[in-house]
Amino acid sequence: MQDEGKQVVLEYYERLNRHDLAGAAELFSDDCKVTVADSALDLEAYLDLLRSWLTAFPDLHSTVEAVVAEGPTVAVRSTWEGTHRTAFVGIPSTGRRVRYGSFSFSRVEHGRIIERQLLANLFGVLQQLGDLSFRTTPEAQEPARDVAKDVSAAFRSTPAAE
Repeated sequence: MQDEGKQVVLEYYERLNRHDLAGAAELFSDDCKVTVADSALDLEAYLDLLRSWLTAFPDLHSTVEAVVAEGPTVAVRSTWEGTHRTAFVGIPSTGRRVRYGSFSFSRVEHGRIIERQLLANLFGVLQQLGDLSFRTTPEAQEPARDVAKDVSAAFRSTPAAE
């Protein structure tokens, strides 16, 4: 079971590195639960999020640094690198290269990812792009700022292309 889970998750990263979102989506169950930072997303919203990253950083590539599996759960520590070529969370193209870390946990059953939790260093990305302003949707502009909501809103408002 552990080896199967590792193989599925590593194949997912390989497909992302080829920017094959359709192929990556095949590795998820239809009702997969995804959590990015503290935001719950359905599979389509998660694929939209990935699409926004791949559009903004067309050469985005991950290097899997470590993989640990216990039962159906697979943990991955990875490093991502890419060049900012189109708008990302409201930041116009900078042409800058970014490098950031990410941690994820995926639960695999019957050869498909049924749950995924992900945390990436978005602040590091924004810092490398030279803009920490979070251009979010108006509904995220509350008097008491909730950074998790701001980040989630920024991702959801990101256009697919410039």
